[in-house]
Amino acid sequence: MPAGYGKRCEDCYWEQLLRKKISLSREVFSSAEIRKHFDSFGRWLGNEVGDRKAAITLNKYVFFFSEIDRISQEIPDYNTLLEHFGAEGLRRVRLPMRWLTSIGKVTVDKKQRELDSEQRRIKAILAKIVETSKQRKLLDGYFQLLSERQKIKNLKTLSLRLSLSPAVALLLVAAKEDTVTPNQSQLDAYLRNSPGQRASIAGFVAYLRENHGANLLIPA
Repeated sequence: MPAGYGKRCEDCYWEQLLRKKISLSREVFSSAEIRKHFDSFGRWLGNEVGDRKAAITLNKYVFFFSEIDRISQEIPDYNTLLEHFGAEGLRRVRLPMRWLTSIGKVTVDKKQRELDSEQRRIKAILAKIVETSKQRKLLDGYFQLLSERQKIKNLKTLSLRLSLSPAVALLLVAAKEDTVTPNQSQLDAYLRNSPGQRASIAGFVAYLRENHGANLLIPA
């Protein structure tokens, strides 16, 4: 912009640029409903963070609306968004989610959000053991046992995850030494390095004793 035009003209420039970006970006959506919502979000974003920042950052939200356009062509409910994007994915689009909440299109379910986060953490923990390995068969059996307890005894998902983590850690120790079922020396070594996991590893030790004949004891 030429010098000397003052603050007002600079504001006009960013406002016009934002409008132009909204107009161009909306054309990627096949649904008229999503195009309308993207227009509204773009204007809201300008009011929320200023036209300059909105014009600079608008493009990073196009993917979010494109995915919605692809899966439903209208704004779905929160649980559908959570299932598709995951809790972490929705955190990355905090501003669009705040806008959807403000216009009453979405009601955030905090319990479901936390459950989704825990389930994804559990998947990440399981993935630490190679799926085709013999150690993974042991882990899957223990995971199945915990899942059954979760249904019958109302075991919390958080507690399930906290039980899985030390089991995976011990199996990784065994895998390093080409052992399928962990032995006592490996258990002792693990607990020397992680003494705070004594209570959490007890369930896995009991599972190995009862289901795989392991001669293991939690040291006194």
